[in-house]
Amino acid sequence: MPDVMNIRAANLQLGPCAVCGKQRYKSRRAARKASKDLHPDARMQAYQCGDYWHIGRAFFPSRAAARRGSRAPRGGGAARTGTEAS
Repeated sequence: MPDVMNIRAANLQLGPCAVCGKQRYKSRRAARKASKDLHPDARMQAYQCGDYWHIGRAFFPSRAAARRGSRAPRGGGAARTGTEAS
């Protein structure tokens, strides 16, 4: 018996993209439906490429990495040099 989920996902595909070669989808909604059918356990996201949509792996940095790289320094962001006039 054929896998119904993969058949539905295949019906949503429009063929390969001329720009990047990945499978094309008409809308974000179609890409998300196909993503849930083809990769139910993976964290995939829909993204736009020209007039069409693709699915790919979502990038979620770890909390520790986000804390290290994205926080602004305290005190307004400027380093104090001790030479400011009061």
